[in-house]
Amino acid sequence: MVDEGLMATGLSKEEDNFIRLMYLISHIGTNAVRQRFDQEINPEILPQWLLKNRIKIMKMVHNKTQYNLLYPEGSVVPSSGMFDISLMIRILRLSTNLNITDRFPLNNEHDAGADFTRILFYRNVICHSNCLEVSEDDFEKIRKCLVQAILRLAPDLESEIDALMSISPLYRYNTVMSRLQKGMEMLLSSIKQKLEWLVKRNENIADDKVPVEIRLMSNRKYVPLYLKLLESGSEKKRDIRLVIVGKKGTGKTSLLKRLFGEKINNRKLTSTNGIEIHRTRCKANSDDGIWHRIVGNNEDTERHARLLKPYEETLTSQGNQPTDMTEATANQDTINTPATILYKREITPLISTERQPANLSLEQAFSDIETMLVSQVDLNDKEEYATLLLWDFAGDEEFYHTHQTFLSPDAIYLVVTKLNEAVDKEAQALFRLWMDSIHCYSRLENEKKTSDDIRNISEDLDPPVVIVGTWKDAVTSNSAQIKNACRRNLLMFTEAIAEDERGHIRGDVILSNTEDNDSVFHQIRVDILKLARTRKTWNQNYPLKFIELEKRLQKKKKELPIIAFGELKHISAKTQNPLNGEELILFLKFHHEIRALVYFEDLPDYIILDTQWLSDAFKCIVTAKKFQTPCISIKNQKRWEEFHSMGKLHEEVLEDIFKGEQMFNEHKEHILNVMEKFDIIIRPIKSEEYSSDEKRCYYVPCMIKSVPECDIYKMFNVTENTCKKSTWLCFKFRFLPPHLMNHLIASLCREYEVAEVNVIEQERRNYTTQRVIALFRGIAVFELKKTTKLSKLLIATCENCILLQIFEFGKRTIIKRGMYKHIADFVTEEINKIISTRFKMTNVKFEKKWECCLTKPESVIGSNDFSAEEITEYYCKKCTSTHQFTDVWSDLQSNTLCLPRGSEESSETNSKPETTSKNLNVSTK
Repeated sequence: MVDEGLMATGLSKEEDNFIRLMYLISHIGTNAVRQRFDQEINPEILPQWLLKNRIKIMKMVHNKTQYNLLYPEGSVVPSSGMFDISLMIRILRLSTNLNITDRFPLNNEHDAGADFTRILFYRNVICHSNCLEVSEDDFEKIRKCLVQAILRLAPDLESEIDALMSISPLYRYNTVMSRLQKGMEMLLSSIKQKLEWLVKRNENIADDKVPVEIRLMSNRKYVPLYLKLLESGSEKKRDIRLVIVGKKGTGKTSLLKRLFGEKINNRKLTSTNGIEIHRTRCKANSDDGIWHRIVGNNEDTERHARLLKPYEETLTSQGNQPTDMTEATANQDTINTPATILYKREITPLISTERQPANLSLEQAFSDIETMLVSQVDLNDKEEYATLLLWDFAGDEEFYHTHQTFLSPDAIYLVVTKLNEAVDKEAQALFRLWMDSIHCYSRLENEKKTSDDIRNISEDLDPPVVIVGTWKDAVTSNSAQIKNACRRNLLMFTEAIAEDERGHIRGDVILSNTEDNDSVFHQIRVDILKLARTRKTWNQNYPLKFIELEKRLQKKKKELPIIAFGELKHISAKTQNPLNGEELILFLKFHHEIRALVYFEDLPDYIILDTQWLSDAFKCIVTAKKFQTPCISIKNQKRWEEFHSMGKLHEEVLEDIFKGEQMFNEHKEHILNVMEKFDIIIRPIKSEEYSSDEKRCYYVPCMIKSVPECDIYKMFNVTENTCKKSTWLCFKFRFLPPHLMNHLIASLCREYEVAEVNVIEQERRNYTTQRVIALFRGIAVFELKKTTKLSKLLIATCENCILLQIFEFGKRTIIKRGMYKHIADFVTEEINKIISTRFKMTNVKFEKKWECCLTKPESVIGSNDFSAEEITEYYCKKCTSTHQFTDVWSDLQSNTLCLPRGSEESSETNSKPETTSKNLNVSTK
């Protein structure tokens, strides 16, 4: 008898059997698995369980679709109802003791694991079948096996199984086709994601060969250009950039000496002035942890070895030539010495013409290599050695702003703190300042990966930090408890740092530079080398063309610390493999980013080859007063006092500073221009009150020690009767970089004139009025109207906020919507330039808020969101009253998170500011 239901669908009996099995598995079988899944993992704790076991689960996730089901975005809570059979069984296999295997169970195996295996097996057979038909005999056999497995797992589903036979074929057909369509859509989506991942993976493979400094350059042409340079010849680079930072007197220089195995003479040790950049390279044996300094000509030897790498195979094979003369020599020398290699070269060509660069003649190659071989190159050097670049930063507060110039996201940091100062609030604050500064350079790109890369995510953040607690011998405690006392003191320093900053910390060490034996410092060396080997930059390919020019410039640097661009081009042209115009600019930009030299495209006349020389130039100006005493002339004593108290640098003071420093004096203009580029000094807009022939002066933000004598409102006579104040515009950061305010003030100084104010000073019994600039530590006032001085801009900071407010002293001034939009836009653009373009601080974000105009600067927290809706009044919670409202900052829309340009992270991921350590902010009082 013909089934009328089947006739309606146009299906054969075998096709209907296929659909009935599909329905049995996808509908009833899924419910059975889900019931047992919820028994094994309580639905109420499933979200927490998934988060807790995230690392393990990520190893078995196959695609982004599955990952999004397990870890949905927003407020969606994951549940088993969102998972299919395959995903649920995979989780159960990972998290339970159920015996879910890859083999089909025996007939006498009836445990839950065996039944899950049966259901998953037939689910895969049916879903991946090319023939959409099942014979009557196969149907009965498979149905019986599945039904028995389902009922053992979920006996209450028996009624649904019985109802399956009574469901019309048309309903079964429509249901299954709907499921198939949904499954196909998911499959296509998964395939699309996989293809996108493959494309991105290929891009990442290429990107992995390119240093992050080049990848982050605004001009994307430099990535393929660098890859092309690698194709022309490369070698493995194993550089370790080690930066030692901390408060003055913590023992950083002593620690460095002990790491090199040197003895300490406390009488001869002096504080580091500025930054001591140990550019003399040293080799660190990764097996024994011993660091060997490379001194004198040995640095050239090491660089020659790098250049000879491409010819290593040829040189080695030449040493095995079966000639009488080489065999006789080989009996005496077990390695290729310069003498033996040069002698063999006379017998047979050293380098084949096929292996050499096209523009390098055989004679040139011989000549160049002969020079290199004189330096006793060891071609057997494989990966036992690494090159260490050490930077010892001064601990004086005046230097902190200049240090940021030399910080790098690819360094390893030793943050040194003095254990016997654990209760000192200033010491704690400076420790947090260093942790905050390092955190600015953590890489978001390491955290944003596709689902297939999720398994590689670590809770560790780069750059890595090792905390070193020194002066262990000065901690007072019972001798039996000294170890615990030191540990407690170290924890007092780390207690207040933000939770996300802890991801940088790879370890901590408690020591005494004077009393501990060498084994303690040996272990630090070993740990640093182990840490270095985990870095992405370890064993990264590096262009030989770069090495050749590095070699020439290293030699030139011994003669001159600064070089004209034209001369550098001439030097590059003389190498065996000259860099073309674009390649040379890339070389300079890259080496500028890693601070191997200093080059700016808009200051192209000179390149500073020796960064230590530049640091020495910086510290002539930005240094502790004790180091500048010999420079102070009696004639300019008052101007020197103004410099040290207010950060105002007069031309006459500059002349005193550079007097007797011939090299600095000769290149004074370029040094000052470079310092301006780094915002270490600021050339302000001149007031119209001053004559055009007046000597120039600069502001030095990090030298400003003064704070306002009184409340900033009182200083400028800002009262309800004299002035109208705008609402506060708040740039609210998840994390405010310590020196961002200095850079922003520098930008504003170039745009607006710094306001001046009369200050009454008492000298003995006399009162005098002195006019001072309104530029203080963490707060400044600018003139918006140069002529009338009736409109002023106040900029200040409070915890994780930068604040703007406008003072309008004009009695006829009418406050209008959007009248300060241009100021808000300018400040927003400058902040983005600083954090994104200039310092590549991809971890820094902010959002814009507003606050009642009556709130004091130190109390502003940015509690109100901007709204697209035009409101005219609002209730102020702080004042507990209603205020009129005009949105003077204009179209700043609802709670918009502002990311650095180029960031792809969505604003939803950071709707709430993070808790972070307190910044060193100065109130207006």
